[in-house]
Amino acid sequence: MFSVIFISCSGKTENTEKEETEAIVEEIEIIKENDLEKNDLVGDIISINEIIYYADKTATDSLGEQYNRTYTKYNDKGYNTITEFYTSLDDMIRRSINIMEDDIVTKVEMYDGGDQLLNTDVYTYDENELLSEVASVSPDGTIYYTTYYTTDAKGRVSEMSSVSSSDNQEQVHSTYKYNEQGKRSESVFEDISGRYNRKYYYSYDVDGNLVSTSVYDDSDRLIQELAYVYSFD
Repeated sequence: MFSVIFISCSGKTENTEKEETEAIVEEIEIIKENDLEKNDLVGDIISINEIIYYADKTATDSLGEQYNRTYTKYNDKGYNTITEFYTSLDDMIRRSINIMEDDIVTKVEMYDGGDQLLNTDVYTYDENELLSEVASVSPDGTIYYTTYYTTDAKGRVSEMSSVSSSDNQEQVHSTYKYNEQGKRSESVFEDISGRYNRKYYYSYDVDGNLVSTSVYDDSDRLIQELAYVYSFD
């Protein structure tokens, strides 16, 4: 499978609704949406979308729903506030709302197409405003699981651990490495079942922009390659 990610950047961002994109698999998570430097890019964000092309130009989200385009809305500071996921028939099946305080995401609420709340992710930060944990909470207040983040001396995420609230067992464990320029060079993901173990290796151009990602399984077999195309205005 070969994938292409289109990334658009500019020096300034304006309040705008983004153009529709096809076959969105995953929008790269950004805590401070216009701070690309923390996400291995240069410039202020307009949009970042990872696009994997299948024969039918569709994709499947984490809850099993198929969709083939998204709309992202921004506030007047350029921060992502709402992301909507649509089918080819213009039916909205998911809506994600970022709730912010002092330009920092504190909650992310996920709704279905009927505007029914599915779950809420609650963000906690340390005294340096670095993300320390995210709790995934059901509509009735039950915590499904909590993800804990460990940072290195430079404030970069070095380790992540997701723990189930039902049995207090670790479900997913991830580690991260960085190159001499401070860019993420390697990510290793391990889950308790061993079915989704993955290694990601990242390459950059001379300006520090991410240009490719290679994905390997736990047998070190290459299973996916991603190429990145940039446009700046």
